[in-house]
Amino acid sequence: MLVTGFSLYFCEYFSAIPEQARENLKNGLKVSHATTEELAKMAADAGVKKVVLTHIGLGGEDTENIDKAFTDMDFEGEIIIAEDGLAINP
Repeated sequence: MLVTGFSLYFCEYFSAIPEQARENLKNGLKVSHATTEELAKMAADAGVKKVVLTHIGLGGEDTENIDKAFTDMDFEGEIIIAEDGLAINP
């Protein structure tokens, strides 16, 4: 992913790992990463225009839940789910 001209905060999710490892990782990430709800609140409070999410999948997060979290926090910007090769320009 290539991003130019943005201040970024990444909320990462991981999939395709064994269930116990996923739980261990999930518990560890809770102390060092924002939840979708926390990120939605930060983005809404800051008035950002775009949020780029990467590595969606930890804990079964889906795009409906992501959209709901951002809508619930009155986020009015664009939500981009990153994919391999994604290039973002301001």
